[in-house]
Amino acid sequence: MNILFVLIGIILIIYIIKSVLDKTFDIYESIFWIIAGIGIILLAMFPKALDTISFKIGINYSPSLVFLLGISFLLVINFKHSKLLANEKQKTIELLQELLILKEKVKEIENKHD
Repeated sequence: MNILFVLIGIILIIYIIKSVLDKTFDIYESIFWIIAGIGIILLAMFPKALDTISFKIGINYSPSLVFLLGISFLLVINFKHSKLLANEKQKTIELLQELLILKEKVKEIENKHD
C-alpha cells in the first residue's frame, strides 16, 4: 500500500469538503472530485486491482488505464462546464434583452411626461 497516495487522496477529500463548507465550491461539482479522491485512495490501497481490471478489459499496460480514466474524468468535467457556460451565456443574452426593453419603456414614459 502506498501511504503517500492515500494521504494525497485524503487531503484532496478534506480540502474539497472544507471548500464546500466555506461556500467557495459548489456541492454538485465537488461530487466528481470526491469520487476522484476515493479512487486515488482505492488504487493506492489495492494496486493489484488496477492490473486485474486493465487486463480484464483488454489493456496490456495497466498505467494506461489510469491515464484513460483520468482523461475521461477530465472530459466529463469539461463537458459539464461547457454546458454550464452555454446556459449562462443564454441567460446573459436574455437579461440584456430585458434590460434594453426596460430602457425603452423608461424613455417612452419620460417622453410622455415632457
